Amino acid sequence: MFELTNKVAIVSGSTYGMGFTIAEALAKQGAKVVIVGRKENLVWDAANKINESGGNAIGIPTDVLVHENTQELVDKTVQEFGKVDVLVNVVGGGFRKNFVDYTEQDWDEIMDLNLKSVFNCTQTVAKQMIKQGTGGSIINISSVASWVPDRTMSAYSASKGAINSLSITIAQELGEHKIRVNSILPGFIDTPGARELSSEGFDKLKSKRSAYTALNKYGRPENIAAAAVYLASDESDFMTGSQLRLDGGVGIKWPHYLEDIEE
Repeated sequence: MFELTNKVAIVSGSTYGMGFTIAEALAKQGAKVVIVGRKENLVWDAANKINESGGNAIGIPTDVLVHENTQELVDKTVQEFGKVDVLVNVVGGGFRKNFVDYTEQDWDEIMDLNLKSVFNCTQTVAKQMIKQGTGGSIINISSVASWVPDRTMSAYSASKGAINSLSITIAQELGEHKIRVNSILPGFIDTPGARELSSEGFDKLKSKRSAYTALNKYGRPENIAAAAVYLASDESDFMTGSQLRLDGGVGIKWPHYLEDIEE
């Protein structure tokens, strides 16, 4: 089940953290994986780790915020592996700031990182998939913050909400080409990025936030990777335009979270 042998997957933002865990999981299921990131040494290291563990990966250092770079990314992938079957858009991030204190530069930075990166990669890969004529799967990593309010994260939440809307719209457009587009909405996940956002000590924050989930626990990158494997596989061939929430039930208890969220 969830066999990915002979599938080729591009994973943006996959040099470490959630992105690498997703790439690693895809490779374990047989996919040929393309590691994408801006820092060359991290790209090579990530690809080598997968290859050393028996997977098949190449690294392509590039900045996906530049549209023409994504064409070069796809061209190199096709040159190496012959096609593209799966795209996972993981690139993203944010920072906490009161809405009235955001500068235009702050807003543009987050929108470019979280939304423009998805547009660039998705449009270029979709064109390649249409050319191939064999369908494909595009998976966008959004956030539960796109559905429920998260104080001091307005730009981040807006960008992730836009990803959801974009995913639904292009799922409708690309369906005739047998290209599926789905979003994964993680809740509180223990990643390097989440740890960097914490100003009060991550262990304390993790304990507090876990109490706001129905399952009283934090998520792991492996939880998200498992969902990505499913969406990349043929077992999900009847699923498109969906938003898969993996949040431990945080939405159920969210109002309590708002009372003392970390500023």
